[in-house]
Amino acid sequence: MTSVFESVGDYHAAARVSEERPPPSHAINRGILAEGLGSLISGLLGPGVGMTTHTENIGVIGVTRVASRMTMCMAGLFLIILGVIPVIGAVLSTIPDPLVGGVLASSMAMVVGVAISNLQTVDMSLSRNMGVFGFSMMFGLIVPKYFTKFPVVFAWDWLNQILNVLLQMPMFVGALCGCILDNSVGGATREQRGLRPRGEIYAGGIDECTYSYPKWAMNILNRIPGIQYVPCMPKEKKGTNRVGGEEIRL
Repeated sequence: MTSVFESVGDYHAAARVSEERPPPSHAINRGILAEGLGSLISGLLGPGVGMTTHTENIGVIGVTRVASRMTMCMAGLFLIILGVIPVIGAVLSTIPDPLVGGVLASSMAMVVGVAISNLQTVDMSLSRNMGVFGFSMMFGLIVPKYFTKFPVVFAWDWLNQILNVLLQMPMFVGALCGCILDNSVGGATREQRGLRPRGEIYAGGIDECTYSYPKWAMNILNRIPGIQYVPCMPKEKKGTNRVGGEEIRL
């Protein structure tokens, strides 16, 4: 669960750094599915370490301005080689800690900047939006400190472990608070909340370009009965779309 919460934010941050449109639902589902399969394979191989997105890599994209998929594939291949040949990993482990800290500091600074930049579409002149943001930040800092000092204690040990992990995670507590408040407190339109008007879609008949499969792959997949109901499949948008009472034909 913690991996999913972190990954959804990472996907949107990576899209913003890469100057791409926000990822649609099928792309997010596909990313979470890939992480789940990776964690399953990791467990089968023996390490038992779950796989998740690494937020610092988004900062590296922002610093280097390189967001090519081929570059990421080569980086993944290089990491596999490092895991297979421990000698190379031992050589890299000799890199001084201050140098590693400097790289992480610059990349994390970029991540923080990207996160704050997401508020540029929100009307922060509204006290309602400022209150939601402030309460989310405050709860994300205070609540985990409290449950770290006073852990949850129930009769079921498995429930204790789940709640203590979630409630001691600042990102989860802050995101949950912000989600509940933003969807329950009135006083702002969707545009003022930084959301697109309801029903508005991007140009084009399908979620193509960055987030769709290659055309040859789509032709093969579309021949499979019922494939359109799979959550990780690109959704084709046909017909008309109404936005604010006006009809948009694609």
